[in-house]
Amino acid sequence: MSLGGSEGLRKEANKHRFGRWRQAKKCQPFEENYNNKLKVQIMPYVNVKIAKHQVNQEQKDLLISGLMDIIVNILERNPDLTVITFDEIDQSNWFIGGKSIDKSTHDKVCYIEIRISKGTSNSDQMAKVIQAGKDLVNRTLGSCDLTNYFIINELNPDSWGFDGITMTIRNKMEQK
Repeated sequence: MSLGGSEGLRKEANKHRFGRWRQAKKCQPFEENYNNKLKVQIMPYVNVKIAKHQVNQEQKDLLISGLMDIIVNILERNPDLTVITFDEIDQSNWFIGGKSIDKSTHDKVCYIEIRISKGTSNSDQMAKVIQAGKDLVNRTLGSCDLTNYFIINELNPDSWGFDGITMTIRNKMEQK
């Protein structure tokens, strides 16, 4: 099916949105954002898993600040579209080597995952992100634990997006 240029792409994007929800919440329609030439950008989603009671609010704030620095300066993403969530896992539910961390010698442990669209970062950027993530965890948590994981998960752009529009459709709209 031919989409007929950028107008067709906008119509295709509209098929993927929840019009009633958007009207009820008084969200600005995507067309207005697009027509006002707001740059369509690639959004990262970051999830941080930490063990409960191992990290205080100041350390969380430092992690957020450091992650934002990595997102902006290494991955070159828009900070206004970056989402960071924290999951605090009970120590009895976090296992390393088959033992819960409340019964192990592991100190502060964390798992940080950044989700981005496949093909939007090169291997050098990803290597820098992983090294910067290790340095960030060491600096903010004082932890050099080998089991601190920093993962970049590249998602198929057809299978995720934001504001009701897949990343594939956003990329096509940006290229027009």
